[in-house]
Amino acid sequence: MLKNYLFALACLLLVAGPAAGQEATADLDADDLVAMRIHNVTPDFIDEMKQLGLGRLTTDDFVAMRIHGVSATFIRNMREAGFQIDSADDAVGLRIHNVTPGFADRMRALGFANLDADDLVAMRIHGVTPAFVEEVKTMGLWPVDADQAVAMRIHGVDAGFAREMTALGFDGFDADDLIAMRIHNVNARTVRRMRAAGFTVRQADQAVALRIHNVDADFAAEMAALGFPDLDADDLVGMRVHRVDADFIRKMRDLGFTDLTADEAMALRIHKVTRAFLREMQAAGFTDLTADEAIGLRIHKVDARFLQEMADLGFTNLSADEATRLKIHDVDAAYLDEMRALGLRDFTVVRVVAMKMLRVSARFADDVKAGRYEGLSVTQVLRRHGDGYWHNPKTDRYLDAAADLLRELARL
Repeated sequence: MLKNYLFALACLLLVAGPAAGQEATADLDADDLVAMRIHNVTPDFIDEMKQLGLGRLTTDDFVAMRIHGVSATFIRNMREAGFQIDSADDAVGLRIHNVTPGFADRMRALGFANLDADDLVAMRIHGVTPAFVEEVKTMGLWPVDADQAVAMRIHGVDAGFAREMTALGFDGFDADDLIAMRIHNVNARTVRRMRAAGFTVRQADQAVALRIHNVDADFAAEMAALGFPDLDADDLVGMRVHRVDADFIRKMRDLGFTDLTADEAMALRIHKVTRAFLREMQAAGFTDLTADEAIGLRIHKVDARFLQEMADLGFTNLSADEATRLKIHDVDAAYLDEMRALGLRDFTVVRVVAMKMLRVSARFADDVKAGRYEGLSVTQVLRRHGDGYWHNPKTDRYLDAAADLLRELARL
């Protein structure tokens, strides 16, 4: 009988030609032949599979398709259902996981468009059934695609979990919110503990953020003991994110910041207002800085070297605001020399900053003298020609100085 089987295979090779059949039966040994015989891989089956355009098939491909019940009818039906099957692996994967045209049609009817074979296999592997989808839809959850539906099953998001979160007062959540809550272990117990600690947690993203950043009752109590009793969830998350802890708060208070708000504490941390920086500023004469002033100096990179350069130009006993403005407007010796060449004198901080605000130059001075800005208010001139750093509530004296400069330039 084996001889008859080998003879039939040999005939098939002769009919199919080497290009179509050589890959499938090349280097056959006795084990291959026995496996093919056991699993009923017949010449007719081999020929039928070749006609389906599954690429270069091997002996193992034929055996696997027989083991898992892949037939020509199954492949044709799946293709007619709109699924591309280009290899034996595709077909075997679909059969192993019981992906049928009927299953595909049910999923499409439930709103999953553009499903491919991999989507359907993943849905089968993770238990995304029509019943599961219908159940979660009753809770108002509509998986937007196969990936989201699979993620819901992987992370245990079902109608029961959705009901549990609804009962806790969460509103406006979607499938992604519930997936994130499951990933970060937000459950009824953790939410109740958050609320018992005084957090008003009503949104999924708040609960998730609290868990991600390890904000718990102990941290909230620690901050309250340090004088921050009314922090909300966002404040505490921000403090955790920026590493504002008890040690940092105590260090800042030791340096004179005794009445910090949560926002100020975070800003000090964000902008790296350190003990070393504050001591440098104290040595330069800033002995009573507020948190906002220290942050402004740090943001604009005012350091001891810059302050010495300003002192060399005659700008001494500066306030933090004045030092910051000189830095913002890039005042240096070269600029003062340029202004002297225009005939300007009396270089006070306010006056020099006003010059920078107006972007005073030889050409600008000529335009003023020629009457180009005649009839315009100082704010109108600044909008046309200014450097953009003048519009804030603290600039009245600088605006007055700018108006004086315009009149002086017109007379030069």
